[in-house]
Amino acid sequence: MISKWPRSHNRLPVNSHPLSLSRIIGMSVVTLMCSTAMAETQVEWAERALTIQNSLDNDAPLAQSTWVGSHNSFGNADDDNLMDFNQSSSLKEQMDQGVRELVFDLHYDSSAIRMCHNNVTSYGECIDGITGNRKFYKGLDDIKEWINDGNEDQVILLKLELASDAKNNINKVEKKIDGHIYNYVYRTELTDTHGDYGKDGCTEIESATLTKSKVLNAGKNIILFTSENCIGDNGFNDMTFYSGDNIDDENSVSKFEDWSTSKKNTVMSRNKDGTTRDGQLGNSSANMHPSDAHNYMLAGLNIFEMYGFGASGSSWKVNGEYPIGPEDMVWSWSKNNYEPNGSGNCTQLSSSDDRFIDTSCSGEFYAACRKLVESDGSRAINSWAITTQKTTLANADSLCLQENNGDYFFATPRNAMELEELSNVRSAGGLSSENIWLNYQLTSSKWVADIGEADSEMQLSCASGEATTICNHINDYLDLNN
Repeated sequence: MISKWPRSHNRLPVNSHPLSLSRIIGMSVVTLMCSTAMAETQVEWAERALTIQNSLDNDAPLAQSTWVGSHNSFGNADDDNLMDFNQSSSLKEQMDQGVRELVFDLHYDSSAIRMCHNNVTSYGECIDGITGNRKFYKGLDDIKEWINDGNEDQVILLKLELASDAKNNINKVEKKIDGHIYNYVYRTELTDTHGDYGKDGCTEIESATLTKSKVLNAGKNIILFTSENCIGDNGFNDMTFYSGDNIDDENSVSKFEDWSTSKKNTVMSRNKDGTTRDGQLGNSSANMHPSDAHNYMLAGLNIFEMYGFGASGSSWKVNGEYPIGPEDMVWSWSKNNYEPNGSGNCTQLSSSDDRFIDTSCSGEFYAACRKLVESDGSRAINSWAITTQKTTLANADSLCLQENNGDYFFATPRNAMELEELSNVRSAGGLSSENIWLNYQLTSSKWVADIGEADSEMQLSCASGEATTICNHINDYLDLNN
């Protein structure tokens, strides 16, 4: 099977790659930045592993994906001259570190749309050297240049927070978007664009059906929207973000878990940290800490909009901890030996630490199997099984179907919750000491994950009689990829 994402308007093309897995369900592709971990530091490994991980959930609905974000991404001393800032590195460096959700605060000042951190409405202006003064279009150009610099297979979530002066000059905001990133922004049949540019109401993103693969297959790289009225505890099914009362306090994980187990898999959710360095104009204590990061992911949060992502140095410490960094957001690859370390082109769930390791594609091991739909056609949530027999990689898919009434497919976890559940299933089955095949392979320098979503190969399973329940609903699930 060969896949190619279309490009237009002089966009750089993405090369297609033949895939060698017996059945690839859903394209989740990311460039392997380094084939071995030789001479890597932990920071270098973390950035590499996070970059690979960022594409693992390409075929997952956005409500089941994980986004590393930076709050007030523009607020850094590398891109602008400001007194109090949220981030320690430039926009391009943040994206190199693994950030995929960016936030721009927009104002209209000195005859231009600018990015600055000014929440004082009596001023309504961007002050060079204090709040920041950089023009909006330069931030858009940074994103476009980063995408074109070998990152055409990545998706950026861009949130615009518009001050009243920017809303009053919305035509100027739209003009900059149209002039600099129009050809990169994903649009749906429901709306002309994702992003209402500050109009009333909450921009709807189909978080239960939209995937990064859809964006890429449309030849786009940016999901654009505003935050106007999108933060609140009502109308969840129409909202991109969940905030709710006190979601930013230290009990936010437990409060989020109380929200709704079903909704957290069907609508997107966010936790943000608005801390600024030194706390001169912002909060004085951080809301998110490295020691909490994994628990946030296990709770089902999607978007982590962080302060000082990856920053080091005593001036960035809050409550005794450095800000969250790339190593804290890697839930998939094992830190042992800096995986993937070049040991092979296939992947297993390690028995030593319940993380991914790259291995040889030969041998026989138990295999991870995921259920896609329930008998009524509703999406199965986090339902895993492990084969009762060891199998070769080539026969893993058939064995998953054979042992589970045609309802479970050879797959790979798409988020931290699924990895934990698969590990629990392995323990319950008395297989804690066994490595488990995952449907994740290095092909033409790309890590390609099959996460168990419907594609044309699954249709063949239906035609052969191997699959069962999914065959009555496959057209609905194919829509996640096409």
